Amino acid sequence: MASAPASLIAQAQDCDLRVGVQPGPASLLIGYEFRNRSDKTAFLFNVLHRTGPSGGPETDPNLVYIYQSSGSITLAKKIFPIPPDVDVEKPDVPYVTRVEPGQVFRERFTAPLPLKPWTPYRGYPAPALSDAAVFFELGFFLAPDPSVAKQSGGNLIIYPFPTEKQIVLRAGPLGRFPIGKETQ
Repeated sequence: MASAPASLIAQAQDCDLRVGVQPGPASLLIGYEFRNRSDKTAFLFNVLHRTGPSGGPETDPNLVYIYQSSGSITLAKKIFPIPPDVDVEKPDVPYVTRVEPGQVFRERFTAPLPLKPWTPYRGYPAPALSDAAVFFELGFFLAPDPSVAKQSGGNLIIYPFPTEKQIVLRAGPLGRFPIGKETQ
């Protein structure tokens, strides 16, 4: 049976992440709030994309990476690390959302149940779980110079950006929820 607490908080670098989840019979409604208390512009790696029918990147606010991590499942909006045994032409870097000092950004998305693992790279280990504790991660970085982000097709992007330089806020567990087979 799916269960969830009301709200969870994570903090780093004078930034706060508050996450809430509303489980339904067929999906999870997840809402989060990012508060930038720093004196620098924050860029959230939260606008995920995949290749659309035209061959170009296509965004979807409900797109979220879902993967197994230490016996739990993580829902993530961040730069996803390239698995060591996978070769890629260029790393997958999400578009960014700009959050000025003192500002708050809120977003909601829906994740269908059962949760089906998905990452931008094939070859990530598939979970052997039928249900698991679920966490949420949000990647960001603080820019001393906000001009680092450039426009690309109506979105902001910072590319290239090294995975290890992002700050990841992790909140959870959000509850225990059913897990399905991997999708790619």
